[in-house]
Amino acid sequence: AQKQALNLEIVDIVDGAHFYCQTAGSKEVEALQQKLQEASLKEIAPALGGSKFSPGPGGVCMAKFSQDGAWYRAKVLKKAQGKTEVFFVDYGNKDVATEDKLRPLDPTLSTQVIAPQAIECRLAHLIVQDPSDGADGEEAAITLSESMGKPVAARVEERKGALVYVTLIVDGGKLNLNEKLVSDGLARVEKTSVKKAQPLVEALK
Repeated sequence: AQKQALNLEIVDIVDGAHFYCQTAGSKEVEALQQKLQEASLKEIAPALGGSKFSPGPGGVCMAKFSQDGAWYRAKVLKKAQGKTEVFFVDYGNKDVATEDKLRPLDPTLSTQVIAPQAIECRLAHLIVQDPSDGADGEEAAITLSESMGKPVAARVEERKGALVYVTLIVDGGKLNLNEKLVSDGLARVEKTSVKKAQPLVEALK
């Protein structure tokens, strides 16, 4: 069976084996950002009774990203002390916003109409340390980050719900990143009992 190959661009890194991608060269992301930008310029009429817009956990809204001041589609993760932690569904990163940085999302831009553009990926069969460890975990994340913003090829090994387990081929198709992390001692191969994964795991070792 031929494995599915995806052309991706890494947009956010959680650790050396866990990251978010978008489809490389996707016009959809561009069009979506354009529409969000237009929506953000419209004056929002105050709600009846003047109550502030305050989405609860799980709610999807528009949120202003603190680093670039642009508006993106976001899902509310949790709220505490007047601050709202949001997850940007098209980019995979998180931010903490105050309520003035949240707005209702136009129904035509809902995640039901336009699917979230960030694809959550893990490098198949690899275990890495925390990126803040100042050692191998950090090195693994740095190695992965070298491929950010460049198109990479991902061979889909397995899907679990929305999570895609991949072998990542970088450097214009020359380098198997999963193997490089293992051979550089930056990742360990997980012990797996799944028979169909065995050849892949053996190859990694």
